[in-house]
Amino acid sequence: MLMAMGGAGMILSRGLWLPSDAEAAVAEVGAGSQRATYDPGGGSDIGTKAFPANVTAGNLLIVGGADWQTAAAQVVTVSDTRSTPYTVLSGALASQVRYFIAYGIAATSGACTVTVDPAGTGNWLNFAIDEFSGINTTTPLDVDGTSGGGTGTSTAATKSITTVAANALVVGVVTHTGGNVTITETTGTKIGETENPATSNPFNLQFQIAGAAGAQASSWTMGSSVTWVVYQASFTPGAGGAAARRPANRPFMFP
Repeated sequence: MLMAMGGAGMILSRGLWLPSDAEAAVAEVGAGSQRATYDPGGGSDIGTKAFPANVTAGNLLIVGGADWQTAAAQVVTVSDTRSTPYTVLSGALASQVRYFIAYGIAATSGACTVTVDPAGTGNWLNFAIDEFSGINTTTPLDVDGTSGGGTGTSTAATKSITTVAANALVVGVVTHTGGNVTITETTGTKIGETENPATSNPFNLQFQIAGAAGAQASSWTMGSSVTWVVYQASFTPGAGGAAARRPANRPFMFP
């Protein structure tokens, strides 16, 4: 059977199509090998954390966590050594806790160290970082889910975001104002966390890759009832998304 490469896949002489060069799916780079958590084991007015390996230009870099400040929740800025422009999505809990998800498209490839800098002094800062491929590099943000509706006092911390794009990356962060309790994600995959408020500001950052557009929950189980808040954001796949594209009226054929 004769085969020829087409712009959207491999075209066979009988009119069938193989998805050989379909757009790449959204994926966590290195299957988790780029995850890293900043946990200084005490107060910190600025934090830096390096990605374990080089980042790749055009990939999405995620930074998420929480900061406690002795006076009031502070504005958080994020930067890195690749000159990545970050957007910081954040909110405040109980006036002293700032929780955040920051994102940016890596400007260049290479070694990358992230800096998170809350304003003021007397901060207790903790965060985690990760890298994802397959995200739209022009307009990466699908939905800013905010923290609306995502607060409570219980052992079940959960919030739902309604994605616009199919196959979106959904990132969620939870923090609380309670004591030393475990935080266990019941949806998604953990990027990083800290739990003991005696030595850190507790948080858990998770991600999941959704299917069809619509409601997507980010959920955790707390070790005991605490006052918690959840923030979510979703990110748009690049052209083609997770599904292979095929020309109209051409069935799939797999080797």
